[in-house]
Amino acid sequence: MEKYFKSTRHPLFFLIFIGLPLLALLNAIYEILQLAGSKNAGVEEWLASLAMLAIILFFGRGFFHCFLNTGYHINDQYLCYRSLFNSGCIPLEKIQSVRQATYPPIGSRPAMDLNGLEIRYESGRKIFISPESREVFIATLSEKNPNIKI
Repeated sequence: MEKYFKSTRHPLFFLIFIGLPLLALLNAIYEILQLAGSKNAGVEEWLASLAMLAIILFFGRGFFHCFLNTGYHINDQYLCYRSLFNSGCIPLEKIQSVRQATYPPIGSRPAMDLNGLEIRYESGRKIFISPESREVFIATLSEKNPNIKI
């Protein structure tokens, strides 16, 4: 049976992934409204403003999708994670330990929170994740692989 865990979301990540693109979008709309009120606006200004709006909408959608859809699946064989461009699966038998951790400055971090879990697997590899219901998440991993050190 597969279980899904959403990532917890820290307000800082909300600001980065939702607030900044929204601010850029509002600025682009303001610029377009300024052009609409100007009688001297040329085709180049309109094209540049519309291109900027399209770019902001494209990347803003990706950031919004990443913020809402970062999560983790545990099935009988794998722990799978997904966060925009960072996704993959770790075989459960390769997981060595799980411990509480804070957001690391480097490494794989498919997480939307500053506090979470560090999972060590294979030979020294590690990943930082931030599942909701951490206790249930750890219990599910332990149930699937009792050799994991908690």
